[in-house]
Amino acid sequence: MGKLRPILWLLISCGFCEVTPINGATLSGEFTPVPQGEIVNLTAEGPLDWVHWGLITGSSVDRKSGVTPRIPDFTPLGPNGPYQYGDNFNGYSWTDGTPTPAATNTTTGVWMYGKSNGFQLNFAATPHRHRRAARTFSADPELERESL
Repeated sequence: MGKLRPILWLLISCGFCEVTPINGATLSGEFTPVPQGEIVNLTAEGPLDWVHWGLITGSSVDRKSGVTPRIPDFTPLGPNGPYQYGDNFNGYSWTDGTPTPAATNTTTGVWMYGKSNGFQLNFAATPHRHRRAARTFSADPELERESL
């Protein structure tokens, strides 16, 4: 008991100490594949915000209208793109967009050529949940969080 007494005293005295909680950031993610042939309704899936790149050209951007954008535009990484494609395995539709008010089952999107090229999106650190529907072909998606 002699050796335990200082430890017990320390534990009891620390019980009266003020503990300041530390709020840390959490980053989590999951990947859910979109089945081939399925049509993703961006109006229904993105009540707060959505964005679609590549409807007409590699630089076309359509967004949810009437909201403050929460999803940033991407920054191309590398010189090879972005290019527009029109053969996605699934389609995207919306009825609340700008500048294109509506689209039905568009299989368009954007891509970059070459393994060292890609896209970067910088999201502000907020307590919001971001859901992304993205098609990747021969790609290694990477998600990283920077400390504030």
